[in-house]
Formats: sequence, structure tokens, C-alpha cells
Amino acid sequence: MDVGGDANASPDQSVAESGSDTRPASDAPPGVMVDATLDADAKAADAADASDATQPTDAADADVTTEMTDVGDASDASDEANDGGEAGDADSAVEASCSDIREDCTNGIDDNCDGLIDCADPECRPGYACVPDWGTGWANAPVALYDVTLEGGPAPQGVACPSAYPLDVFDGHNSVIADETTCSCSCGPVEDAGCSGPLVAVYVSGGAVCSNQKGSGVLAADGGCTSIPASQGGLGGGAILDGGAVIGGSCKPNVTTNKPPWDPAAGWENTGQACALSRPYSSGPDGGCDAGYICVPVPPQPFLHGVCVVSTGMATCPDQYDASTYYTGGTDGRGCTNGCSCGAPTELSCTPSVTLYSGESCDSGTTNLATPACSPLFNLSPSNGFVSGKITPGTTPGQCAPSQATIPPTGSVQPTGLTTVCCTTALQ
Repeated sequence: MDVGGDANASPDQSVAESGSDTRPASDAPPGVMVDATLDADAKAADAADASDATQPTDAADADVTTEMTDVGDASDASDEANDGGEAGDADSAVEASCSDIREDCTNGIDDNCDGLIDCADPECRPGYACVPDWGTGWANAPVALYDVTLEGGPAPQGVACPSAYPLDVFDGHNSVIADETTCSCSCGPVEDAGCSGPLVAVYVSGGAVCSNQKGSGVLAADGGCTSIPASQGGLGGGAILDGGAVIGGSCKPNVTTNKPPWDPAAGWENTGQACALSRPYSSGPDGGCDAGYICVPVPPQPFLHGVCVVSTGMATCPDQYDASTYYTGGTDGRGCTNGCSCGAPTELSCTPSVTLYSGESCDSGTTNLATPACSPLFNLSPSNGFVSGKITPGTTPGQCAPSQATIPPTGSVQPTGLTTVCCTTALQ
């Protein structure tokens, strides 16, 4: 190959003559020197080839690049679509799980995710209802009321509290049933009756009939010795002409009361029983109700179709609530009037015992006189024109008539332990 030098020249001369720099090539065998210019040109050509290899050289290369870009975009879109699908599936899963939950009608939460809370949710009807707010100051509110009346008694028994209102917080009654007291009137024995002194006479002869009276006199009513004028001579008989007049005397009236016993547990016609709610409740929109109303369970039969509140003593009921009263005991004030009295004694007479004495000092020759027959006198004679006598007072029993056999009763069983129960049936 002709490189512009003498063909016969040595290699070193050829290079020198051409004016080119010579150095060892980086990839030449050891001891071999190459032209630096040629080596640089070769490296430039290699760099150009490498650059051409990384750039699209024709339409086919451009199409390949576009397809690769499209594949990347499609991959990104697929990832985004997958992310959105996963979120939708999660929401659907939550809704599906929520819809399986039954609404708790007292917790103020939309448990089944239908957008309706407690009483506003159809699942809570008709077992729950909105009732007027009862305000504050009512213990154990609200309560379910069982109210039953049995005409004539005895007091009806209570019943088991319902599951929604399981706490028995009050048991009371109304309309007392107590048998009427009967009262009878009678009179006791005659008391404080006295007699005037008896009239006594002495006779010459006695026997079945006394005759030829020789003297008479009224003896002292207190039993003291009394002288009786009598003419001298023998005396054969004596008699009590008059036993004396009744003085005073009366009878005490006696009232007999027959009061049948009263049973505080059974002596009523009516029974009221209150059972309290054991769960919390929500009011107003928080409970699915209008403002001023509370969501509560509706008590089942036989309880009142409504709810109540209870207060000890007399209380003023909230708006739209009506009052009833019940009691827990009673005071028995039954008795009889003071209409019993007694009339004057009847069948009462004076029956004194009389003893006569000779002389006027009541110390000798005694003879007892019977009443009212003539009694013989023995060993009795006047002394200085007198005989004497003493009495032992006595009366027949007698009796008094009552003003009336029976008298009107009075009083009653007064209930105690007042409790006010206010109830509403204004359910929404």
C-alpha cells in the first residue's frame, strides 16, 4: 500500500517523513507503535456507531419506541383502575356488613347504616315510640305501669315486669276496701240509787193481817235508830207500810264496737305496679324523634300503652301527662259515734230490812219485819210510849233502757304513703 514515502525506507523513516506523531496504541500488542491520528479517528468512528445504536434510525425504530410508551401508559391506567376498584369493593363490603346489623333502638346510633336512627328506623316500629319529654326530677323514669281494678277486692296481684322494663320499682294501691264497723248500744246496771226512809206501823194484834194500829213512824234512810210513838200495852204485830221512794240512780251507756280487721296488703280494689327501664334512651333527633320527645320501648300488654313517671307524695305532672295516685298503707280510724245514752231507771224499788226494838234506844227485844206482809211481834212492848227501829237499805236491781239499740259507725281507713304516677299515651 502506498503511503506517500519511499518503499524502501525503514518504518521509522516513513513515519518521520510523514510528520505524524507515533505512540504506543492502548490496544496494540506490546512493542507495537501506531499512528495517534489513526487511533483517534477510529475511536471517533466507534463513538458515532454507539450513538447511532441508541437513536431510532428509521420509522420502524420510532414505532417500537411509541409502542413501549403506550404499554407503560396502559400499565399506569390499569394500576389506577385497580386502586379505584379496591376502594369501591371496600365500601360495598362495609355497607353489606352494616346492613346485616339490626338497629339498636336506644343507643342514638344508625347501626344498620340506612341513614335512620332509633325511633326513625322502621326496624324499631312499632316496638318503640317517641313520647313527650318528662323533664327532670323523676326517679327511675320512665316506667311501664300495670294498673288493674277488681271491684269489691281483694287487691289484685302484680305481674312479672316485661323484658324492656325489668325493674320493679313501685307497688301501690288505691280504693280502700274495709268492712263497715257495727256499733250496738246497751246500759249497765243502775248505780247511785237511794231510797227514802220506810214507813213502819205497829199493831195490837198480828197474824195474817195486822190490826188495831197503835203507832207508826218513818225510819231513818241511813239506818240510824228511830223512835216510833206507840201507846202502852202489848204489841202483837208490825208492818212496813211503805218501803220508801227511790232517789236518784242512773245507768252508764255501753258501746260495743265490732270492727272487722283490715289487711293493708289485700284491702284494696286497685293495684298499681311500676317497672323501670334498664337501658339508656336518646331524646330529640339523637333518638330519631322530634325535639321535645324521647325514644323509648312501648310497654306490652297488660301494661299501659304508654309510659309514666313516678314521684313520692303529691306532684305536678309534666305537659301531656295525666296524674294517678297510689298508696302503700293505711291508718284504721273506724269507730262508733257517741250516740248511745240510757233512760231513767225502771223496775227499781226500795226493799229495806226493818228491825224493831222495845223502848226507844234500839237495844232490846228485837223483831224483824218482813216486807210488805204483817209480821208478828214477840217480846216487844213500848217503853215510855215508844218503840224504836232501824233499817238495812235495799233495792231491787232495776234497769235502764238504751236510747237506741244500734248507733251509726264513724271513721274509715285513711290511705297513707301517697305516690303520684303521671302517664302519657301521646305516642309518636
